[in-house]
Amino acid sequence: MILRRCISISVLILFTLFCYLLLPIHLLVTLILSVMPSFRSITRAYLFTLGFLYYENLGLLKLGWVGLRYRDRAVWLAHNQRIQYWWARGLLDLGLRVFQVNIEVQGADAIAGPSVLLIPRHTSIADTVEFEQPKIF
Repeated sequence: MILRRCISISVLILFTLFCYLLLPIHLLVTLILSVMPSFRSITRAYLFTLGFLYYENLGLLKLGWVGLRYRDRAVWLAHNQRIQYWWARGLLDLGLRVFQVNIEVQGADAIAGPSVLLIPRHTSIADTVEFEQPKIF
């Protein structure tokens, strides 16, 4: 498991360096390609990828720091959960901004109160984000 993590983190760091160091070239290529109808959202997808890499790398640094600093399991779990919420919320906000998505809640009165049961169809954590307090968009 440690070997797998070392490999995946190394690949993540190398890919991040590749994307950020060649940002001007990649951005120019995506802007040129975005003129074609089938690639019109490629620049936004690339910007989202850069943001995703930012959150992944910073999240790993935060998790590493928490792992080194806190030995008490309950404290470690609390910090770990906060980092996961920060990561998931950051990706949600990034996606909403980059792709100019507007979320409209109809029947917001149904979620008023101390708790909400939300059962969406989803494929990953990026599709469902748990809020400590219900948030009405």
